[in-house]
Amino acid sequence: MVRDCKGVVCAVWESLPEQREELLSCQADFLECWLEPGQTEEKFWLEEQGFYFLERFLDCRILLHKLPEKPKRMRFETGVGAAEVEELQQVYHTAFTRDRRMHLGRGYEQNLANRLIDYYIGVAQAEGMPLLQCRYQGQLAGCAFLREDDSAYEVYLAGVLPEYQKTGAAVELYRACADFSVEASKRLLTGRISAANTDVMNLYARLEANFYHPRDLYVKDCREN
Repeated sequence: MVRDCKGVVCAVWESLPEQREELLSCQADFLECWLEPGQTEEKFWLEEQGFYFLERFLDCRILLHKLPEKPKRMRFETGVGAAEVEELQQVYHTAFTRDRRMHLGRGYEQNLANRLIDYYIGVAQAEGMPLLQCRYQGQLAGCAFLREDDSAYEVYLAGVLPEYQKTGAAVELYRACADFSVEASKRLLTGRISAANTDVMNLYARLEANFYHPRDLYVKDCREN
């Protein structure tokens, strides 16, 4: 899969291709390749080609029929609806300052990350994904796009403004995502998260999520050549 993110081209392989030359001959700015944790030989081969380990990620799923009881008091207003692009960018650009899904280089480049974020926002809007919102006194505090699957919704892109983090906004946003999925007769709410992001892991754990299928992301920054 190839993503053209406002002039930054990212090529993604969900596993190491059988014909490895396919990966090396790609002319993208970033090459992303996913490996299982035990694929030692493949890991060494990628590193020999200039790839570096970015981060380990976990798939997670919330069984919607096992949701804990909803809190009686809700501080934030939640619901589904549209938002201005500028509002979405304000949330996501500030929420993803250290998220390795957006920061593919060896360091953290916010301008590059913002291009990737804007690409994801564009895909979500083009596909008509429902947008779950969490607002406080009218201000958009956090939001999440959901991508539909047969029996599940996937959390495609979710973030909370820094000033509302650790205030309960994320919990209420994800609960709204779960409730929306139940109303749509889905069985699961799924996502992929960084194994290093304990805050998000704890958030999913509060909704009694299961974590499984760890995978390692290796990246080559072809701009270094």
